[in-house]
Amino acid sequence: MILRKIGLTLAVTGLLASVVPTAAYADGAASTRNIILGGALVGGTLLILNHNKKVHQKEDEMAHAQQAAESEAAGAQSAYAHEASVASSYHSQLQAAYRENISLKRQLASQHSELMKLRQQVGLLNNGKPANSAAFVQPAPLRPAVAAAPMTATSQSAQSARSVPMLSYGWGTL
Repeated sequence: MILRKIGLTLAVTGLLASVVPTAAYADGAASTRNIILGGALVGGTLLILNHNKKVHQKEDEMAHAQQAAESEAAGAQSAYAHEASVASSYHSQLQAAYRENISLKRQLASQHSELMKLRQQVGLLNNGKPANSAAFVQPAPLRPAVAAAPMTATSQSAQSARSVPMLSYGWGTL
């Protein structure tokens, strides 16, 4: 900033010096010297302005790079946070499934022990023989199949209306 002010001051001074009329009696050596000094002043001013332009351009690039790095870091941080939340969600779902699995295993063990108690009460565990035969209806014995004679259409419908199941599943006889 200070160099800019100095360069601007020198440029204004050089322009004023070139605009101010010189004495009519000036010799050639002074004129050549003034031209050289004016050219050096203009060249120096251009150099300073170009340098300042490059410095500001470099500062802008650095600021832009800093902003890009910050935004990239923020993006990476949000991606990490998202991955962490997904992992946490997966972990909590896994824990819930594990707790549900344990609960189901306990329920199954409870049902199994209840079933074993009921079987013991009924007596099915005593060598496969019921302890108290009055507790169940005994299955009906199988009847031998009747030799079938050729059937007509009317006898088939009558037979199907009279047919009784030949096998009983423990509900007694009908």
